[in-house]
Parts: sequence; structure tokens; C-alpha cells
Amino acid sequence: IQKEIENVLSSKLISDELSDGDSVDVTVGKSGLEIKVKAEVKAKSS
Repeated sequence: IQKEIENVLSSKLISDELSDGDSVDVTVGKSGLEIKVKAEVKAKSS
């Protein structure tokens, strides 16, 4: 399972859906893994 999570997360990183420091919820369900990026408004440091 961990490998599968890593694969999904790294593909999200590559496609810019994720950035460093994002929180994700991983739910293991009957239909497989569900990985949601927690929508957090992050203050961008300039």
C-alpha cells in the first residue's frame, strides 16, 4: 500500500497538484486508495 501511495503522491507532485508542505488525507476503501489534498490556504512567504 505504501508504494502505491508514494506513486500517487509523486505523480501529483510532478503534475503540480501538490507542493511541499501540503497535507494529504489517505483513505483506504473498497475501491482502492483515495488521496485528497487538504485544502489549506497557505501564506506564501515572499
